[in-house]
Amino acid sequence: MVDAINSIFISLFSALAVGGSVVVAHYAGRREAKSYNEAARHALYSGEILAVIVTLIIFLFSNPLIKALYGSAEQAVISNLLIYFNITLLTYPLIALTSIACSILRGVGNTKTPMQVNIKVWNSRLRNYQITKSE
Repeated sequence: MVDAINSIFISLFSALAVGGSVVVAHYAGRREAKSYNEAARHALYSGEILAVIVTLIIFLFSNPLIKALYGSAEQAVISNLLIYFNITLLTYPLIALTSIACSILRGVGNTKTPMQVNIKVWNSRLRNYQITKSE
């Protein structure tokens, strides 16, 4: 239920990542290292600032938001939704950072490092899933 909300904001961070990648790739193609370093820095900073602001705003209004969207659900379900939603909110800045950083690296032609990062993240997720499933 709550993952639909999370998907909206993850898509927003992905869009920022693509935009940053385009600008960085433009400067990298022109061999302007100083410009693409500055563009990468701006993309990372603006993405992280936006992710933190979004996280804080949604955290402050998570209770009314969940009740407005899922108010007809049982109180126990809403309580668990709020717990889950507030935990997943903490990952927004990390998701934004990873998306933007990997996208920037792809923009300058380094596709190997983002692939390795994503493989490690997915391996970690699979191990966590296996641990929690066996409990």
